[in-house]
Formats: sequence, structure tokens, C-alpha cells
Amino acid sequence: MGMKHVGINLFVLVLTATAMLPIARADSTSPNVATPIELGRIPWVRNLPKALAASKTSGKPVMLLFDEVPGCGTCKQFGTGPLSHPIVVDAAALFETAVVYNNVPGAEEAILKKYKEPTWNNPVVRFVDSSGKDLMTRHADDYSTGGLLRSMAAALRATKQNVPPYLALVETEYNPGKLETATFAMHCYWEGEQKLGKLDGVVATRIGMLDGLEVVEVDFDSTVLEYAALVRQAKKQDCAHRVFARTDAQVKIARDIVGDMVTRSDTAVDTSTQQQYHLFQKPEYHYLPLTQLQATRVNAMIADGQSPDTLLSPSQLALSKKIAAIHAKNPDLFAKIQPKRNADALPGYWQEMELLIEQAK
Repeated sequence: MGMKHVGINLFVLVLTATAMLPIARADSTSPNVATPIELGRIPWVRNLPKALAASKTSGKPVMLLFDEVPGCGTCKQFGTGPLSHPIVVDAAALFETAVVYNNVPGAEEAILKKYKEPTWNNPVVRFVDSSGKDLMTRHADDYSTGGLLRSMAAALRATKQNVPPYLALVETEYNPGKLETATFAMHCYWEGEQKLGKLDGVVATRIGMLDGLEVVEVDFDSTVLEYAALVRQAKKQDCAHRVFARTDAQVKIARDIVGDMVTRSDTAVDTSTQQQYHLFQKPEYHYLPLTQLQATRVNAMIADGQSPDTLLSPSQLALSKKIAAIHAKNPDLFAKIQPKRNADALPGYWQEMELLIEQAK
């Protein structure tokens, strides 16, 4: 037998041996299973052969995590951050998920050698097919939620799998090309955040007062929506009674479109008023763990009389129903809660809402 076949057979033998390893889960529905903090909230199996076999049946690609458990600060932060983010957790259900510990002796060492992964290393995520072959470049040295979501979406596209709207939306939000800010005055800022918030390229909106006028401040990705196009859309939507330009370049562009109704200003917008008014009227969505872009689009869809459920992930949909039921019985439970939309704070807020719901049962 040639050395190549010996190596392959040895690898298969060792992979099979890992089937005897215990399963490590990050599934909150399995409270009796201890979950290392490094693994976040994704239900990993510490059993690569099982995941590969499942991939052959399900047709899902495999999301393979190499991690140090117990691990360093980076490993823990990756677990409590990206691997616990609600969108990442839901998107992980589109894969078969397996974890390999890179700091323990035994069967897993052969898997490390197979993939040429170092021991005692920071987290690495690989996306492989049912034979264990890489689908794309390994995800390493990027411990951001946006980077991980980008890789997950790329892996799905590589296998011609569907990328759900919620994943595509947040992937775009967390990986902007070039963020800029624009400010527009109009007769009603609640209408403004509705109309401008639905535009492709708009990442977030904030309403408030500036120079005694109702304004909407817009964060937008200028690689998707150029400033000139945004100003034209604002004018078309009757949302540019005055344009507060933040740069000299914006002044020139805006004046070509709206004439003299442009003011060069660096004054901060007073955003103390209630944000996303239409979203606020729907507790089941307002208190839901949403990203900034999700909240912006959900607000616009509610204002248009449309259901925003198409923009939500499975766990968000389930959680919204629970929030609605509990809020109907005891709205006072939510009186002091301030929804958190920031990517870093979202995992903790998600757990806060789950705890509140559990205690309210």
C-alpha cells in the first residue's frame, strides 16, 4: 500500500475515533450540558465524522471551528461576541457545525495535522464540504462579527445555498464599503426616517432637531448609495426642505441638486426624542434584539403597513412572539428596558430578553 493511501486511511481511522469524544454544545435548550465560554451559543459537535456524514445527508456545508478550550482572552471574546451573536447563531443552523480543540492531546491532533492548523492557536473557522474539502479560504485573524458573517454567506454562495434575507442584510450592514453621514430637514422627521430608512445603502437613521428644524441624520454606505443619489432621493421624497452639509464636498453636490437650501454645519443633532417611532409602537419588534439596519428597515416596513417578519431570523421571529405575549399581560416588565442595537452589545441584550421571558413564565 502506498504512503498516500496509508495517510488517508490513518486520517479516516482517527476521525472515526473522534466519534467517541463528548459533544460540546452551546444550546441554551440543553441546560444540563456544560458549554465552554469559548464556543458561544452555537450547538457544535466535537465529532467531525458525524458532521461530515450529516452533511452528506442534509446537503449543508460544514462549519468547522478550531479553537483553544480553555482558551485565551481572544478565544473567550470570540465566544461571547461573534459566536453568541443572534444572527451568527441562527445562520449557523444553515451548516453542520463541528469543533476541534487545538490544545488537547489525542485524536484531534490528527485533524489539526490534516488541515495544517497549529496547536494552541486563536480561533480559526473553516468551511468544508461533506468530504472535508475546503470550500474557501480559511477564516482566520478576523474576530469580528461582520467578518464571520461575510465568510458564512460566502460559504453558502460557494455551494449555491440560499442566503436568507436576514443574513444578507446584516452581512451588508457589518461590512460597509465606506460609511458617510448626511442630514436632511423636512416637515416631519417620523416620515423622513420611514422614507429614507428603506433606501438601499442606508445603514441607520436618527431623528432629532437642528437649528429648530426636524431632521433625519442618515448613515449610508457611499459605495452603494452615492451622496448625490441620496440627496436626489431625499428631494424626491419631500425630505430635503434643507440639507445640512457636513463637508465642503457635500455642500457643492447638494447645491447642484437643491440650490440655496443648503447649510454648511457641524452642529450635532439633538436626538433626545423617541427614535424609530413606528417601531416603538410595536413592542414585539421594539424590544426585539435587532441590529441597527434591521431596526431601520423594520420601522419603515411597519410604517408602510407591511409585515417585517421577512427581515427576521428564526430565533428573532420566535422571540418576538414571546415578547408580544408577555407584554400583553405585563407591559410594566419592559418599562426600564432600553433595546441595544450595537453589534457588541446585542448578544448580551438577547440573553437579557430571554431571561426576562423565562422569569415572566
